[in-house]
Amino acid sequence: MMKRNGGELNLDGALVFYVDEQLLLALANGILDYLLLWATAAVTRISSSRWRLALGAVFGTIYYIFYVLALYGFIPHYGLLGMWATLLGISLTMLLITFAPLPWGKLRMVLSHFYLISFISAGTGLAGMHLLSGPREPNQLLGLSISIISLLLTAQLGWSVLQRRSWRQGLQLETDITLDGKTMRITTLLDTGNQLREPLLGAPVIIVDHHALYRLLPREVIELAEQVDAGDIGPVYDAMQSLSCKNRLCIIPYHSLGSTKGFMVGFRPDVVTLWLDNQAYSITHCVIALATHKLDPGRVYRGLIGTHLLEEAMSVHPMSRPDTADQRQREESAHAITHG
Repeated sequence: MMKRNGGELNLDGALVFYVDEQLLLALANGILDYLLLWATAAVTRISSSRWRLALGAVFGTIYYIFYVLALYGFIPHYGLLGMWATLLGISLTMLLITFAPLPWGKLRMVLSHFYLISFISAGTGLAGMHLLSGPREPNQLLGLSISIISLLLTAQLGWSVLQRRSWRQGLQLETDITLDGKTMRITTLLDTGNQLREPLLGAPVIIVDHHALYRLLPREVIELAEQVDAGDIGPVYDAMQSLSCKNRLCIIPYHSLGSTKGFMVGFRPDVVTLWLDNQAYSITHCVIALATHKLDPGRVYRGLIGTHLLEEAMSVHPMSRPDTADQRQREESAHAITHG
C-alpha cells in the first residue's frame, strides 16, 4: 500500500480514509493556527483576547477540514479551495477575526509579520518532516510538531530582536505627560535597567528629571522631591497630606547599582503618551518618579522608561499621529512649556 496524507491507496487503487488520523491532524492544525496568531500578536505587540485567538484558529481549522474533504473527493471544488487567492482570503479573515479593527498601516504590518512567521514555521516543519521521517513516508504530525516549536521560538525571540535593534538605534521617545489638563513633552530614553514599580499597586515607573516638570507640577511638589532626596521621609509624608493633589502623590523606594537605598517622590498623571514611529501609545496605569539628579548631563533626554512599560503601552491599539492644525498647535504648546 502507498500512504497519502492520512489515507492509503490499496492494490486496486481505492483510497482508504482514516478518520482518526485526520481528526488528529485537524486538531494539530487548530493548535498551530492558534499559536500562529498568538505569535503574531506577541511579535507585533498588538493585544487580542484568548477567545478571539481561538475564534480565528477555529475558522482556519474549518477551512482545513473542507480542504481535506475536497482533497479526498468527499466534496467538490478542490481546485477553488487550493487557490492562492483563497488562501490569502482565509488568512486575512483569520487576522480580521483576531485583531480588527485596525488602521490600514497597522493591518499591513500585521499581515507581513503573519506571513513571515508562517513561512518560517512551515519551512522548518517541512524540512524537519522530510529529514527525520524520510521522503517516502513523511510524518505530518512530526512536521506540525516541529512547526509548533518553531512558532514558540519565534514569538519568544521576536520581542528580544526588536529590543536589540532599538538599542542599536539608541531608542529615544517623545513622551507627553498630561496632568490636570496640561501637557508637557519631554524626550525619554528606553532603559532596560529601569524595572522600577510603585510598591502599592505595582504600576510601572517613569523616572524624570524634576527640573523638566517644574512648569507642570506645583512648586511644593518640586520642593518635596528635593527634601525626600535628602532623607527627610517623615516630614515629606506629612507635608503631602496638606496638598490638594495628595491623592496623586506617593513615595517610591529604589536601589541603584553601587549606591545605597533611597526614595523619590512620585505622582500619578492623567495619561502618558509615547510616540514611536508616528504612532501614539497611551498608558494611564503608571507613576512619574521625580529624580533630583540630572539623568543626562547633556539634556538630550530628561526621563528613563523601562521596557516593561513600553511593552504594556504597545499592547494597546495605537493611534496614528494626526496632522491637523490643532495637533500642531498642541505640540508647539507642549514644546514651549518644556523649553520655555
